[in-house]
Amino acid sequence: MLEKESRKDKETICWLTSALIRMQASFKDEKYKREKLKEENLSMTITLNNLVSNENKLVTSLRNQEDNYTKELLKEIEELRLQIQSRDVIIASLKKYLEQLRDSLTRPRRR
Repeated sequence: MLEKESRKDKETICWLTSALIRMQASFKDEKYKREKLKEENLSMTITLNNLVSNENKLVTSLRNQEDNYTKELLKEIEELRLQIQSRDVIIASLKKYLEQLRDSLTRPRRR
């Protein structure tokens, strides 16, 4: 009877040892998976930060381009406004000259 119990105890110990080894392997596997996930998470965080940084740089660049384009357009508009003013002055001067010329042609000559 003692031999039977001893044999059963050995089988139980063997089974428990085997189960313990399987659990340790499972824990190691889970630990490895967690470490891999942490690495992937870190990599994705770095990638996301780089993307956000690139987006911010692009937004800043686009704003600067827009500002420069707006400044150029405002400068062109001012140049055109000055050209129009100059043209208006020339037109007014020519109009006055034509009126004077017409008046001189329509007035009777004195002798």
